[in-house]
Amino acid sequence: MLICTYLALGTRLIKPNVPECFDDQLLKPPIVWEQHHFSSSVDIERGIVNDTFGSSHPNMEEDWEASLDVGVIRITDEEMSRMPTETAHLYGGEQGYAGILEVFHQLHCLNRLRSRFQNNHTVTQHQIEHPHMEHAHDMHCFSYLWQTVKCHADVSVMSLEYNDEQKAFNARFDVVKQCRNFDVIHEWAKGRESKNKPPG
Repeated sequence: MLICTYLALGTRLIKPNVPECFDDQLLKPPIVWEQHHFSSSVDIERGIVNDTFGSSHPNMEEDWEASLDVGVIRITDEEMSRMPTETAHLYGGEQGYAGILEVFHQLHCLNRLRSRFQNNHTVTQHQIEHPHMEHAHDMHCFSYLWQTVKCHADVSVMSLEYNDEQKAFNARFDVVKQCRNFDVIHEWAKGRESKNKPPG
């Protein structure tokens, strides 16, 4: 699938004679489809949250960090030749080019906003930020996730149930969806991770 929606403004170093849009099959990732059981995990009437967003989850921070432990990955010369925009060389003399899978950027932003909402601090940031940069970073994440959700535009149908007491429809989140297996992608990306990390 070609991703043609541009998620950021600014200078784009477009290369000649290559597709203008990003192709999510560029790196030939191992896509394994599976049925995933979604659940509401929220009892609105009782005010209970019982999943990885809930503060009562015993391993909440560890679970989030385990999903976010993939950093810069290696891009080969051949893969780089088919990318529509330039990307930096790997650090420290390592062969190849540097890239980050979008899913980990998306999870980083979601986790940042989750942490600041729940704890008024950010557990995922790797650099100390000035106060004005903290706000700018938050706004970037809101904007980036907003554009990403619209870019993917999930057209699955959400079921409803009628609540006679409330005289209103309530969404049914307890459904099964066809999803990409994240664990398979995570393991594959981990195997492509760069060995050298810049000091900054």
